[in-house]
Amino acid sequence: MRAAVALPAGADLSRTLTHLLEAGLVGVAALGPDGRVLARTGSLSDWLPEPGRSAFDSPILSGLEEDLRAQQRAAPEPIVLPGIRLAMVSGAPRCDIAISWEVGRGEHAVLTTVDQVDRPIDHWVLQQRREQRLLEEKIIAASRELERMNRNLRDFASVAAHDLRAPLRQIVAFTGILRTTLGAEAGPVVRDSLDTIEGCAARLNRMTTGLLDYARLSAESHTFEPVDLGRVVQDATRNLDLDLRAASADLVVGPLPTVNGVPALLTNLFQNLVANSIRYRAPERPLAIEIRAWPGEPGRITVRDTGIGVPPAFHEAIFETFARVPNGRAPNGVGLGLSICRRIAELHGWRIGVVAEEGPGACFRIDLG
Repeated sequence: MRAAVALPAGADLSRTLTHLLEAGLVGVAALGPDGRVLARTGSLSDWLPEPGRSAFDSPILSGLEEDLRAQQRAAPEPIVLPGIRLAMVSGAPRCDIAISWEVGRGEHAVLTTVDQVDRPIDHWVLQQRREQRLLEEKIIAASRELERMNRNLRDFASVAAHDLRAPLRQIVAFTGILRTTLGAEAGPVVRDSLDTIEGCAARLNRMTTGLLDYARLSAESHTFEPVDLGRVVQDATRNLDLDLRAASADLVVGPLPTVNGVPALLTNLFQNLVANSIRYRAPERPLAIEIRAWPGEPGRITVRDTGIGVPPAFHEAIFETFARVPNGRAPNGVGLGLSICRRIAELHGWRIGVVAEEGPGACFRIDLG
């Protein structure tokens, strides 16, 4: 169904629009010779400007003014623009817009829309809004369920890590008692067995400590404030002073910026990166660690070392929880340090990754935002 009617300037617009609506049209609007909206009704009330404004301010007619005026005819015959969708979204009913336009005779133009699938657009819009509300409710319910599951996982990790530390302390204590009691009577096999037990207990203790830190990191809320990264790195390296001395490491720290962050978390981030360099140092060369910002690239910080490095295939995998590089040279990592680093970086809106560079060692790059 399609219709377009030209009205004389003195016609009763209200009665004519009502008549056209009763004839089954979805929406009708009357335009003045200059394109101003004189009256509108039906669904066109939602898509055309209020009376007094130009109809070409509407998204459905924007950009069509020149085309329409170029097609003006001697007689007020309708100009049909097929395929314009009033709802402007995929799946809307197809509607044609028909305009009768004759400026020279001082006539109004009547713009009509026709629902070619015999379904009112108002009903379609209402249905879309109803479906959107249902979708929003499903998204909210799914978000709540995901948050509940994440909370349960965090609680489980925290409780498991905390409860495991008590028996680990007992294992270490009783191993020490056995070593003291046996003394010189302990043969090589017994001593090796005790060393293995103590080593496994120490590694499991580091793992549970890291797991507890990771669980707390995900659960706690944090207050951000201006933080001097130079002071942060100073605190982090002070915590590792004994390890740096034992590794005979040469540490160089350049000027670092002040950022908006959480001091304790940022200290943990750089402490994990430096500890990673110490743990994965190369025995055949001295360990050098350099932490610096790049003046030419604002927001870029690198932590570079001369250790055993990271194979390119594992540049992304090493940030996953409990991930370790199977190179046969890693002494005692548990695979949580770098995942904690990435989580801290994400909480600050930063990115962290491994940079592929020539020469020995690894280079971690932190992009601040």
